[in-house]
Amino acid sequence: AEQKRIAAILDKADAIRRRRQEAARLADTLIPSVFYEMFGDPRANNNNLPLRPFGELATNEDGRRRPVKAFDRSMRSGPYPYYGASGIIDHVEEFIFDETTLLIAEDGANLLARSTPIAFIATGKYWVNNHAHVVTPNGQAELGYLETHLNLRDVTDFVTGSAQPKLTQANLNRLPVPYPPIEQQKEFAQRVRRVANLKKAQAVERSEAEQLFRSLVQRAFRGEL
Repeated sequence: AEQKRIAAILDKADAIRRRRQEAARLADTLIPSVFYEMFGDPRANNNNLPLRPFGELATNEDGRRRPVKAFDRSMRSGPYPYYGASGIIDHVEEFIFDETTLLIAEDGANLLARSTPIAFIATGKYWVNNHAHVVTPNGQAELGYLETHLNLRDVTDFVTGSAQPKLTQANLNRLPVPYPPIEQQKEFAQRVRRVANLKKAQAVERSEAEQLFRSLVQRAFRGEL
């Protein structure tokens, strides 16, 4: 009877944890769904939107990037995110960007495999190495729109190299982007921000659920439940 009582408590905690995980999975589908609804399939441009080269829609800031070797980073550990092609890979004591930018993978197998996003928004203070392109808004397009477009479309035809796939700055700049009215892009960007806030709140809830489950398991083994 005591075992059943403890198992029931753990089952309830595990159910909460799994619901939080499922909510996060569903949240990940929200932005693509809204994009398809508003702009159609970015691979086919089935809404027949006019096309503009990526280079016209944002300002490239690659010249401001600076790579730091792993050993040097270990000696300069700090609070600021250090971004690479796949997102945050370390934290350092200094920053070179203090603004909102769109980071786009410049090289790596993920450009073709697409197991993780190839584009992501960075905000606040941070450092970027030379494996991610950095672009800032120039008034022609919303970064949130460009981010989602790149993550949903195939860039294979613009990637060079086989051993080490690479999306050069020149090829990124000539990549054709379906161009909806800027007001629609702003509306989409607002929705993206709302979903991002939702996902942050979910991440906190998911962490709390995981901590609760681990705590209950430990207490069960110590005979404290």
